[in-house]
Amino acid sequence: MNEIYSTYPYVRPGETTTDLPNPKDAFGMKKIPLRFVPWAAVAHLARVMRGGAAKYGWMNWRRHKVLRSVYIEAALRHLMALSDGEDFDPESGERHEAHVMACMAILLDAGENRMLLDDRPADGPFGRLVREWAEKSNDASAPIAAPIRLSGIRGDDHQSEAEWVAAPPDGSV
Repeated sequence: MNEIYSTYPYVRPGETTTDLPNPKDAFGMKKIPLRFVPWAAVAHLARVMRGGAAKYGWMNWRRHKVLRSVYIEAALRHLMALSDGEDFDPESGERHEAHVMACMAILLDAGENRMLLDDRPADGPFGRLVREWAEKSNDASAPIAAPIRLSGIRGDDHQSEAEWVAAPPDGSV
């Protein structure tokens, strides 16, 4: 008997699939838990994928092998534009987040279909460095200045200096 509370909200702690009133529930609960997928994200993804199909051909990565680095770099460009304050891709008019999802979806699908060429360099130290930094930064004596939004409304073209300030060194707001 499997404990299912963590993935099925209406089952109480201690109950198992055999405690469910409908016998189909026990079988359905073993399938991919699509209830955890936010459908708004799928809608945005579909719009970007439709644009990509029109531009490059529908499911082109299933017919022609693709380079992992091309999609990683495309995703990074969209993340950087988003991080820099641009919400929508100027070419497609769609959200940068959806473009990142599209890049990752293509990488996952190409990999599952053995159409992915992994052209990454040899393993580097980035992951280790991030973990080491995180361990060191748990020390409260290492303050980090971060922007704090004072206004709840973001301007269309830019933020005025009055809307953003750096966090005080003690971390208080």
